[in-house]
Amino acid sequence: MSLFIAVFLVAGCHEPEAGMEGPPIDGIRITDLAPRVKKQTPVRTVFRVFTFEVPAEEMQSLGELFESMSKRQIRYADRAVFDGNGFRAGFGSQSEWGSFSAAIQAVASRTTNTRNVVAYELEGDELMTATLKFTEQVAWIGPRDAIVRNMFTFGRFSWMIKARRTGGIRGLAEVTIVPAYKLGTQDTFSQVDHFEDRSPFASCALDVRMSPGDYLLLGSTGEPTGGDGLGIGPLTLTRLLFYSVDRPGSLKVYLILCVGVED
Repeated sequence: MSLFIAVFLVAGCHEPEAGMEGPPIDGIRITDLAPRVKKQTPVRTVFRVFTFEVPAEEMQSLGELFESMSKRQIRYADRAVFDGNGFRAGFGSQSEWGSFSAAIQAVASRTTNTRNVVAYELEGDELMTATLKFTEQVAWIGPRDAIVRNMFTFGRFSWMIKARRTGGIRGLAEVTIVPAYKLGTQDTFSQVDHFEDRSPFASCALDVRMSPGDYLLLGSTGEPTGGDGLGIGPLTLTRLLFYSVDRPGSLKVYLILCVGVED
């Protein structure tokens, strides 16, 4: 399996100075990852997001990888809600990249998607994970360990990534990552871009400060259960965000890499 990432050091969203790119992996350097900034555009933070597929038999090794990653930079809207839904996150910086890169390649069977995510100062960008074709009930763990069951119609579930500059510190962004749902306003997938935001998952959000070269790994421990130890529903928020539709024995893991913070 190939991992299309380069180790780098970037100042803002500008081109890196000579000698600061770091060694390329599979021929890709930071100049390939960081989109060029057009002048007179809104302030933005640029990410490169890699989606990996991890087989069920590698979940223990994946858990060990998460345990080895830093948590102190991560702040949760409601830690009990985040944990209760089977979510987990770990933070890394450029200095840990060598060991982390080897570890994630060892547990992931393949990279299923790679894309740029651009979060402007006043609005975020989304990483779509699943689309509903029909009205269905989705279960999740809400505040105070409540089992919440909401009805959702045609629409899509995603991770919304938002970022804003941190005042007084150059090249540093305050990043918010939260599950999101967008209701479709049309009945056909040919109109898939016409969605309106309706998301009740603010309590699942996390915040982290990121500079170019920092990364966040986002994954799942598995389906959530209620106080009785039983599953909370046939279709859960966790399943929509992390489970592979075409490969039932695999879970998705997201690596969110900060490429540039515009000053």
